[in-house]
Amino acid sequence: MQLQYAQKAVNKGSSALFLHHNNHIVAVLQSTTTSSGTNSGTSSVTSGTSSGTSSSNVKHRENKSLFRINHGILAKMTGLQGDSRLLAKYLMQRALELDWKEGLLLSQELPLRIQQIANACAEVQHSLTTKPGARPLAVEAVLLGIDGIMDIDMDMDIEFKGNDSARISRHKLGLYKCHLTGVVNQCQYCIVGNIVDDKMLYNECKEEMESSLHADAKEMTSVNTTNAQHHAVIAAKRMAKLLLKHQLQRQEQYTHGKKDESDNPQDGQLQDPSPAVDIYIITPNSKCRGGMQITCATCVGEDEIDRVGQLLQNANQR
Repeated sequence: MQLQYAQKAVNKGSSALFLHHNNHIVAVLQSTTTSSGTNSGTSSVTSGTSSGTSSSNVKHRENKSLFRINHGILAKMTGLQGDSRLLAKYLMQRALELDWKEGLLLSQELPLRIQQIANACAEVQHSLTTKPGARPLAVEAVLLGIDGIMDIDMDMDIEFKGNDSARISRHKLGLYKCHLTGVVNQCQYCIVGNIVDDKMLYNECKEEMESSLHADAKEMTSVNTTNAQHHAVIAAKRMAKLLLKHQLQRQEQYTHGKKDESDNPQDGQLQDPSPAVDIYIITPNSKCRGGMQITCATCVGEDEIDRVGQLLQNANQR
């Protein structure tokens, strides 16, 4: 019964879509908080490259459900805010312990693998379901980031030494979903939050991401990085449109009183009069913090998706 209540809280959390394809991870999150004085119709694009940060002249809008667990690992928490912060704090401490234990803190060649943190997350969530007097955390975690080094043979290693672009993509990415019962799944795509209750739109998102995984498979090779980046931006735009569509539908339901008053939003989300999403495109880059480059656009509205898509494309090409 406690697990059912926890799952109900998770299903009220802010929605997010994730896609892992061709060593790119695309994450589209529902914007959850607005800083004071920020117009809902503004957006900013930031690229975390080695040359610095470039962004438009707008105030920052923080997503409270996204945490940086380690230099190369991010976590999206869906569910109760308090449980999300508690789990994120535990995972940060666990990541630091693994860094020191395995001597990875100063090593660029052997980064902390996201699978290790996913297993630690599963252990603590499962343990709470077996202890008398304890309740399970009403939160599901989606972990994304660096998942080790690509396996290469000796001939490829020689090529890496003289090829900067090959060396940049040597790290590999991973996407894991940790269920509140302690089950861990490695995913190619993932859908979390209140969008799960909308079966029609959920299936539409599922079909869209599955088609993105299989589209132009021959062209999207690790060698052709330009095509892969272009494919990631196209997928991000389609995912953003679907998530905004879901937010607009929920807004109409709340406006017309079709939702139960007890159906309160979780993890800090607000019923914003202008729904917006945050878009993240993650690629391996040994020159960036944690071995990954994060290009993001925040507060993206429905009428800004095409313009932001072009900005993301330009930022990834730099």
